[in-house]
Amino acid sequence: MKRFWICGGLLLALFGGALLNIRYVDTVTGRIADGLNRAEEAVAQGDWDTARTLTDQAREVWEGSQLWLSVTLSLCDTDQVSTGFQEVQGFLQWEAGPEYDGANGTLVAYVEHLAETERITVRNLL
Repeated sequence: MKRFWICGGLLLALFGGALLNIRYVDTVTGRIADGLNRAEEAVAQGDWDTARTLTDQAREVWEGSQLWLSVTLSLCDTDQVSTGFQEVQGFLQWEAGPEYDGANGTLVAYVEHLAETERITVRNLL
């Protein structure tokens, strides 16, 4: 009976850890996507300096959590986000509006995909 309780406790701890990871990924990706969306709005208004600042802040959030996300998520997905940040910052540097719009939209989609793959859904369970 003692083994049953130990196994049950371990299973509960693993499930709790998975739920905490889902919450963490949701929070981090939400902050990043929000910053990138606000940067895109700033570019639409012609405020490139604000867009650079917001993108830099979003990248700092990404870099601060990248170690954990690289361990718990697919490396291919996290690499896409890192590459996306480099591309977006290049377009910001040259103030290339249409190219920035496309690259930033793709980056936001990559970031949202990270959270989507961690959620508990029927699709993810199958």
